[in-house]
Amino acid sequence: MSKAGAAAGDVQGVVHGATFVLNAVIQRRGARVGLVVSEGFGDMLTLRRGGLPHSYNYNSPKPMPLVPRSLVHEIPARLRPDGIAVLTPTEADIDRVAAAVRADAVAALAVVVINSYPMAPVAFTISLTMTQYRPCPCGSPCR
Repeated sequence: MSKAGAAAGDVQGVVHGATFVLNAVIQRRGARVGLVVSEGFGDMLTLRRGGLPHSYNYNSPKPMPLVPRSLVHEIPARLRPDGIAVLTPTEADIDRVAAAVRADAVAALAVVVINSYPMAPVAFTISLTMTQYRPCPCGSPCR
């Protein structure tokens, strides 16, 4: 968190439980989910090959994407595999995407920055900023 310039009090919630969450998303139960991805990767769920009923039959119908394309937003953020930033979003970029996410009225949001595993603070900073724009389920603003 210190690398992201955030304090413990800035964190409003942490959700962990990959199997539980993944099952809910795959079965399409639960919250309306949005996705923020690195610029150029907005169609990654639509163009996928994984999950095809017949791996080598390209005419086989694909299942519906886990997140509809209309709820996927791109942000100029990308890291090299060693964690060095190739694209860094500006505040204006984050604000633009956050406003679009808010307009989508999603209850859950996934942020995927390409190669962010060695430098998670980049995705964390984007996620933290996004929470400022997301209305809480209770109806009051999250902050």
